[in-house]
Amino acid sequence: MRAAIDQLDARRAQIYIEALIVEVTAAKASEFGIQWQHFPNTGSGAGIVANSNFTNGSTGSNIITLAANPAAAPPGLNLGVINGTVTLAGTTLFNLGALARALESDSGTNILSTPTLLTLDNEEAKIVVGQNIPIVTGSFTLATGSSTTAGTNNPFQTVDRRDVGLMLRVKPQVAQGGSVKMQLYEEVSSVVAGTLTNANGP
Repeated sequence: MRAAIDQLDARRAQIYIEALIVEVTAAKASEFGIQWQHFPNTGSGAGIVANSNFTNGSTGSNIITLAANPAAAPPGLNLGVINGTVTLAGTTLFNLGALARALESDSGTNILSTPTLLTLDNEEAKIVVGQNIPIVTGSFTLATGSSTTAGTNNPFQTVDRRDVGLMLRVKPQVAQGGSVKMQLYEEVSSVVAGTLTNANGP
């Protein structure tokens, strides 16, 4: 009997899990272009003004912006041709005739969390890094002009609460021989800005 009890009263295996949740992006940007402009320095006489640019005037990579301030050139390879200065609408600019720009960038990985979990065999472990938000799932209101009194039909709302953020659920199963099989669930969620409709939730 004691031998049988010793076999039944064995401790369940424990599993220690170290996880690394990483956001991997495969975005790669490359840019090469030539912008040009023509500002004839004719004083008060007539002349033709022309330019070609590929970016917004508020950015540092725009040829018009760099003609006013060459030091605002963005990162990357920037080659320009300047021939003195020119006055345009009362503003003195560098006579930047052409601008060639080359840029290449890579974005790699972003470590979101490094959680650790300790659980028993065949028991689910869960970690949540985020917030619990209310979500309206249903509502009832009285129709306009209804003869039904509010005392007998009260308007109401039903609200459900849900976890939003970084979640990891793990359920390990230890098989014979020590091999471990795991059921994994991972979620990275957030509330979209500007969707809050009332005080009860988004």
